[in-house]
Amino acid sequence: MPMIPDELYQRAERMRRNRGRFTARAREQLARARERAGSLPGGIGSISGGTGGIPQSRTERAALAVIRAEKGLERALKWEKVFRALDLIYPPESDEGLIAADLYDHGMSQEQICRKLGTDRQTVRRRRDRYIYRLILLAAAAGLVTINDIK
Repeated sequence: MPMIPDELYQRAERMRRNRGRFTARAREQLARARERAGSLPGGIGSISGGTGGIPQSRTERAALAVIRAEKGLERALKWEKVFRALDLIYPPESDEGLIAADLYDHGMSQEQICRKLGTDRQTVRRRRDRYIYRLILLAAAAGLVTINDIK
């Protein structure tokens, strides 16, 4: 299998581990940003020309917070789409799907999974790697991961 930089691999694992929470958190952040913006006198629609640099007024800052939160939700929805595609490739009944669910959803160790499936650790690692590699490829195809993200 090709070498994936550790940072990218760990990021993909973190995204998989937080799969269900990512979109919910993005929706909450957007709701909070819109609520704060709506509570300002005149609301978001009262933004004036501004300076073009750092936002000066509370209204400008609130508008930027809403824009950032909307972009965050858009990104979260893209990740959700990637995970749905991954579920089609590796359904929960497949070996890779079972291992991913046990590792990332149920917090089981590799040794516990080995005992559960009656297999060796190398097989569990290989299937986990295959799952994460496919996740990274799908994320790259969706524009969520680029080589520039690796530092």
